[in-house]
Amino acid sequence: MKTMLMFWAAVLCLSLNSSPGLAQKRAQLLFQKGQTDLFMQVGILPTYLIDKAKIVLPPVGLRAEHRFGKQYSLGVEAAHSVSQKTDFFVPTEEVREYQNTSYFFGLRNSVHCDCRRTENIDLYGGFSLGYTLTYIEVLNGTFGPPEWQRDIRPRRGSFTYSGFLGVRYACGPWLSLSGEIGFGVSLVQLGVGIKI
Repeated sequence: MKTMLMFWAAVLCLSLNSSPGLAQKRAQLLFQKGQTDLFMQVGILPTYLIDKAKIVLPPVGLRAEHRFGKQYSLGVEAAHSVSQKTDFFVPTEEVREYQNTSYFFGLRNSVHCDCRRTENIDLYGGFSLGYTLTYIEVLNGTFGPPEWQRDIRPRRGSFTYSGFLGVRYACGPWLSLSGEIGFGVSLVQLGVGIKI
């Protein structure tokens, strides 16, 4: 599914990019004060892979950003992911299988670089502050002493913050591709954005 989405996004960008009349409109997409963009992103390197978890649903997210100035934007974002992990508890020799469902909601601010060499590329970085809500389910049993000893709870929420660096490429007057590295729901994210 993710591969198919990226394939069709690339085909659409190439077809829009080949139109000669769009060359003058590219700069309006990424560098205009007062512009609002909506993005859909997919995490390709989720942070839960560090714990050797299996991906059930990669981190998918929606983001809306508004440019208040040429170099500053503020946005909101939401993300969702599902993973599974198997743990072995040494004292009881129990094998436990868990499913972890996470939701993230947050605010983010971005500073955009004005040092571009081409008009259709936007380099940016910033910080996000949000709330993560995690639901943990035992797939082969119920919550019990092994979970309580390790402080594993069925539901947990926490405030989180992260930083990110990203790049966007304008494919046309209303469509862009984006890539980000950071410490949010995924270490690397790819996305598609539209101007609204």
